[in-house]
Amino acid sequence: LANYKDGKAPDRIAAIAALRESIRKLVPDYDLPIAPLEENGVAHDMRRALTHARNQFVFSRMGDYLSVVAVANGLQAYDQDLLWSQGRVHFTASKVFFQPPYYVDQMVTQSWAPRVVGTRVSGNAATLDAAARMTEDGKRLSIYVVNEAATPVEVSFTIGGFPLRSQSGELVELAAAPDATNSPSEPTRVAPRRTAWKHNGKLVKVT
Repeated sequence: LANYKDGKAPDRIAAIAALRESIRKLVPDYDLPIAPLEENGVAHDMRRALTHARNQFVFSRMGDYLSVVAVANGLQAYDQDLLWSQGRVHFTASKVFFQPPYYVDQMVTQSWAPRVVGTRVSGNAATLDAAARMTEDGKRLSIYVVNEAATPVEVSFTIGGFPLRSQSGELVELAAAPDATNSPSEPTRVAPRRTAWKHNGKLVKVT
């Protein structure tokens, strides 16, 4: 499980960029694609979801030399740990339900945009991180924020260089205690909440 307490990418993830630069120096004309195929995190709780989201931010900033990023494990029998419990989709003999990290991937997929937009976070980078993506046609901007603090935080966005055609959008939030998970008896205890979002197009505030 990656550690972002210092506000920087964990060494194991930063090593990917270091490898890329080393290959560039050794073989300047060779374009090496890299595909991390197994992100492990020993857990499937809300803390894992937040860490996974921050990992996604770091991977997106690395550029298109990352051809694919995959995670472990996708599917797991409920309460049947194999060394540890990190399945995104859990199942019993009669039910299938999702864990918090699954919803992170769902939220990104449903708002997918391929063009990574530059972002800068000022404030407590140890618990706050952000990323943004734009569609190819430049008509939609998706903003992603992670708050790893134990309490809600009001954040302000200043959006520059993007022509906002509308002052409304959708806010999708996934929030729970760090150790919160879903179970057969409470399959949606942790799940995204969707609300309409109104903003003035300049300084945007969200809690």
